[in-house]
Amino acid sequence: MKTSILALLLALTSASSAPGSSGESGDDVVKYLLSKSDLVVSGKITNIMVFTTDRTFYLFDCEIREVMRGDGARKGQIIAVHINRLEEPISKGNPFLKEGSECILFLRSAQPPDKPPWREADNWFSVQLPNDSMAQTLKRLVADSNRTSSAQHHYVMRPMSVTNSSSSILT
Repeated sequence: MKTSILALLLALTSASSAPGSSGESGDDVVKYLLSKSDLVVSGKITNIMVFTTDRTFYLFDCEIREVMRGDGARKGQIIAVHINRLEEPISKGNPFLKEGSECILFLRSAQPPDKPPWREADNWFSVQLPNDSMAQTLKRLVADSNRTSSAQHHYVMRPMSVTNSSSSILT
């Protein structure tokens, strides 16, 4: 009896802390990356060029498969991306950043506007392996954020009209 109750409690605890569950503390990092990003996409890297000095620069095209944050009309488009990474010149580079690889990209628009127009949103975590759980979490967080900001815009202050000019409030 004790064993089955313990197993049940363990199962309930595990289920409530599963990735993607609402309010998971692991969402904090993803929320932070989203807050720094103008565009979050999953896609396939094509036409990559890599330059190495004291840093490694990746210039590539990304064929967008899915848009998690940003203009959904970009799905199916190819965008130009510039990723700047601090890597040892002798390293083999980021294994996720090679022609034909699939990844999730956290991007910001280049400021001032530049070519290519999309840059890494974070030096360390802008490139992630494709992951269905992460994609679902990103969609949920963006939808939650949109609902919150939409609800905040429903409260509009309107001027009151005065119908009785002899009101004591105005004197």
